[in-house]
Amino acid sequence: MDKVTKHESSRIQSHPASPLWPFRMPVIGMSGLGKTNILENFFFGTKAECIYKGKKRPKGTSYGSRYIACDDLIVCGYHPDEPKWAFVKYMYGIISKDPKAPYYENIRFNYISPENIPSVRVFSPERSTVIVFED
Repeated sequence: MDKVTKHESSRIQSHPASPLWPFRMPVIGMSGLGKTNILENFFFGTKAECIYKGKKRPKGTSYGSRYIACDDLIVCGYHPDEPKWAFVKYMYGIISKDPKAPYYENIRFNYISPENIPSVRVFSPERSTVIVFED
């Protein structure tokens, strides 16, 4: 890993148990085992709970942390109306809406169909991007 990659990896390494960037992480299992819940926990960590429940943050601390702190989350699948991904989209909208909010982050969520997978050239090297392939 070169120095630039190490620096970028440390910038988005928000939790000691988080994977080092760049990474590949298969989450495999039968239907109903909680794969999407695991991914939600990685992408939100404690941040969604702090925001959703209106918890106050102690002075000098962040407003929760995301374990996989990507700038852009793209979910590729055939079920964009699945309630769990709708919640992810909703929370990403809240987190990225108001730059003055204590929990603000410049993040984006997008759900695309497999037919619309973009070329890797469209991804900005300035932003960390995670793509989830959903069955």
